[in-house]
Amino acid sequence: MGEGKTTVRGLRRESAAPHRWQLRVTEGLSAGTVVRLEPREYVIGRDEAADVRLTDSGVSRQHAKIVFSSDGLAMIVDLDSTNGTLVNDARVELSRLHAGWRVRIGPDAELVFEPEPEDAPERAGLGLTPRELEVARRVAAGRTNVEIAAELQITRRTVATHLENIYRRLAIGSRAELARRLAEAGEA
Repeated sequence: MGEGKTTVRGLRRESAAPHRWQLRVTEGLSAGTVVRLEPREYVIGRDEAADVRLTDSGVSRQHAKIVFSSDGLAMIVDLDSTNGTLVNDARVELSRLHAGWRVRIGPDAELVFEPEPEDAPERAGLGLTPRELEVARRVAAGRTNVEIAAELQITRRTVATHLENIYRRLAIGSRAELARRLAEAGEA
């Protein structure tokens, strides 16, 4: 390089964050549950109104929350929980989340923050997955969880989990409200 000349290099940024994330519960009473995340806030806790409900002992009513920035980055914030929030085994008050990072909520529940798989089903009407829409339509038709489980060859607990996700996603609280929303959207 000659005298008085400066070379400027562009900054390399991390690749763009995926548009869709999910939390997969790997330990605790809700192990196996997967919660798909949209770019909004999610409260994690024992409270019935929590977006991600964990009923394990040691989980505070409002334990932590996940917040997405406008560019799709995710942060987790501890909400003054009794037993703390750990990210990759380090207690945190605030932490950015990266793909594959483990989040421990209380002593028993562990979740993994990960991109939604490429082959994940697209969301159908009302922002529901095709499977959630199948469950919702059966609820609207008046079927019980036991009947839905038998028809779809899934467990009653899986039906209940789908309903919890549907209720949370649509911000409703009853089967009657679900039937009304499906009818209004022409999905019943």
